[in-house]
Amino acid sequence: MVRSLLIRQGLDASQGRPRAAGQEADEWTLPELSYTLAMPHMTLYGWLQKGHLQARREPGSRQWLIWANAGELQRLRVLRQAPRPVKRPSPRESGATEEP
Repeated sequence: MVRSLLIRQGLDASQGRPRAAGQEADEWTLPELSYTLAMPHMTLYGWLQKGHLQARREPGSRQWLIWANAGELQRLRVLRQAPRPVKRPSPRESGATEEP
């Protein structure tokens, strides 16, 4: 609870987090980053698939390591708050008929 409050206040509470094997200073695992940004793990995974995140995998590992320093964390927070486009059905999808 205290950690999430510090994160929301913009204070980096992650300095003492345990490191995965081969993990660099500004690299995060998906669960760590989703917790830090208070967002769903699957949203981050979707961003990873779309190329919105810089990530790598250690050889022989299934775990992604995502690069995110303080500036990148802020960019991701802004991206999360950005309005999402609303997909409107085309007239063909909605069942509307064209009038001659």
